[in-house]
Parts: sequence; structure tokens; C-alpha cells
Amino acid sequence: CEIYMGSFKTKSIDVLINNAAILEDSPLVSLTKEGFVKHDVLLWKKIIDTNLSSVFYVTSSVVEKMLMKRTKGLIINISSISAEGNPGQTAYSASKAGVNALTKTWSKELVGLGIRVAGISPGFTRTKMIMSEKRNNLVNEWERKIPLKRLAEPSEIADAILFVIK
Repeated sequence: CEIYMGSFKTKSIDVLINNAAILEDSPLVSLTKEGFVKHDVLLWKKIIDTNLSSVFYVTSSVVEKMLMKRTKGLIINISSISAEGNPGQTAYSASKAGVNALTKTWSKELVGLGIRVAGISPGFTRTKMIMSEKRNNLVNEWERKIPLKRLAEPSEIADAILFVIK
């Protein structure tokens, strides 16, 4: 089985990094001038499918390839501190809590097969998703609450990933 990754061909996968995510703020219910507005079911599905289900689907396929090729490997799941619950992020927090549960479960299930599973749960990071116009006021508030008084940089998250790989 040959796997195509971008423009090159590989015979096996040694490391999988699950890092896909979308964030669209939406509390369970909101009170507007028109009355109560519930969290949109289609938005819930979109976020859960992207942030959680994709981790399951990709990982199950990659683990199958690892086992077929007898590859000892590493799976790194990127979660978020929001997995502990963040107001206004019903679906996002739930999806990241699910990623944490998968990480813990798979680390116990796959270790005997030579596959390590690790998780990284960054705080707020200076990405396009976080720095969008609609979050400008929130970013300032978040920065005040962070002990370092700044957002993480993507390169710092990359350094953490490289640390786990080594």
C-alpha cells in the first residue's frame, strides 16, 4: 500500500498529527430581542464532524496502515484548554473534550501494538481562527487573563509537537 502525502509518495506512516479544527462561538441558548435562540443543530454537527469525528476517521485508517506495515508509530492529537468548558463554545468545547477522551483511550489501547498516542492542549494561540475580527475584544480580555499576558505563537505549538516526536 502506498500513501500519497502532498507531492511525495511514502510506503508507511510514522507520525500522524490530528490538528483540524473550526471554532464558531455559539452558546446553548441566547436571549435576543426576538426571544430565545437555541444552538443551531447543523452548526453543532459541523463542529463535531470537523473537530472530533475527523480525528476518529483519520486515526482509524492510519492505525490500520501502521498495523498492516508493522510500523511502530506516534499519533498526536491537538486539543485545546477549551475542552474544560468555555462559555459560548458549546460545540467546540465538547469536541475538544472528546479528542481528549480519544487520546487517553487510544494511548491505553495502542501502546501494546507499538503505537504511542499523545495529546497537546494549547491555550489561545495567535491564529487566523482566533484573531478574526469578531474576536478582537475577546483577545484583549484573554491576554489579560493569561499569566504570560500574551497568546501563544504557532511556532511554540510546533515546538511542543517536535518535542513529543523526539
